Amino acid sequence: MKNFKQYFVTLIGMLFLTIYSVSSFFEIDFNYLFYITIFVMSVCLLIKIFYWYNISKSSERENFLRFSFLILTYFLPIYMIIQEPTLIIDMTILKISYLIIFIFAFIGIFIERYLFIIKEKIKES
Repeated sequence: MKNFKQYFVTLIGMLFLTIYSVSSFFEIDFNYLFYITIFVMSVCLLIKIFYWYNISKSSERENFLRFSFLILTYFLPIYMIIQEPTLIIDMTILKISYLIIFIFAFIGIFIERYLFIIKEKIKES
């Protein structure tokens, strides 16, 4: 449970993404939720980048998995949220898009968990 802080950072980012997705799905309009979600997810992204920068040398495979995690969990949702006001699509398509983005972010969490398991195995040996 050494990586509890990193799990907590990911949990906070996913919590705000979930709140934003659910509010968009049910067409509930919270004041400033758009800005708060982007800010929190950006801060979580920066924390992850600084954490991984301070970790010792990694293999190319681990770096690829980290990059995949960042794209799926942070960059893709932030980009979708920022682009939403300029999209000219049906609400049904927008709801499906948010569902797909949420699924990708969840896959990114599994990738991060796999990375932590790899690090623990390396430390044990």
